[in-house]
Amino acid sequence: MNIETAHNEAIIAAQAATESIALQYGKESEGNYDACGFAWVKTDVDGRSAVARQLKKLGFRKDWNYGYTLWNPSGYGGQNMREKEAGARAYAHVMTEALGTEFFAQSRMD
Repeated sequence: MNIETAHNEAIIAAQAATESIALQYGKESEGNYDACGFAWVKTDVDGRSAVARQLKKLGFRKDWNYGYTLWNPSGYGGQNMREKEAGARAYAHVMTEALGTEFFAQSRMD
């Protein structure tokens, strides 16, 4: 599977996971708040590789120490960290399975 196809499938999975968590615990727009924070996906690929060049075209940015990150892969516009983490985990899982390169979900509170 090519990287762009895997990315598109991972985005769909991330959005579905985010929506699932929002339905399970209640939507932020309905007054159900959780911890405020951020979530992203990271992969430790060499910046000189063809994979890194393709990931950059898909919106990944060079991480401060090594590898590449994609912030908020689900595109969730709220502040609830739980939803963003679910999307990042789903994205990382799909990309890892499809490409064989390990992707990690990461997060932090604001």
